[in-house]
Amino acid sequence: MPMPYTSINAYNEIRDNGLLTAARFKVYEYLTLHGPQTGNELDRALGSSAHKRLSELAEVGLIKVNGSRPDHLTGIENEVWEVIPGILPGDPLPVLTKPPRPTKAEVMQAAQEVNGLVLWLQQNQVTAMMTTLGNMPHLSPLAHRVLAWMKMGAP
Repeated sequence: MPMPYTSINAYNEIRDNGLLTAARFKVYEYLTLHGPQTGNELDRALGSSAHKRLSELAEVGLIKVNGSRPDHLTGIENEVWEVIPGILPGDPLPVLTKPPRPTKAEVMQAAQEVNGLVLWLQQNQVTAMMTTLGNMPHLSPLAHRVLAWMKMGAP
């Protein structure tokens, strides 16, 4: 089946503008060029972690599950993934990116927030301190991450 013109344009735009990480693009490109594939087929063609990119690409609306078929080596039924045709060039394509690493100053600020709150709670003898800490809406997201780290028993 020939690829729709709009899909070719979408592929070229994604490739030329670096809208996906290299690992995601490798999977997207393979699906675009070779048609629908299962996760196992992608792993065999591209490497053992290729299937991990499928849900990420589906989350941003570039691929979808289109049925299932038995794997030709294992016989186990697997979902078949395909590129979603018809994405027009210029349509906004969401890109999954990691949040930027916090600076040392941001980490120190979050630690000071948590430390100040812990001291206040200790002085006020709150028994469920860690539960209360996690429910403080005024803390920054980074402060909540520090709290989660503290809950795991980090020194």
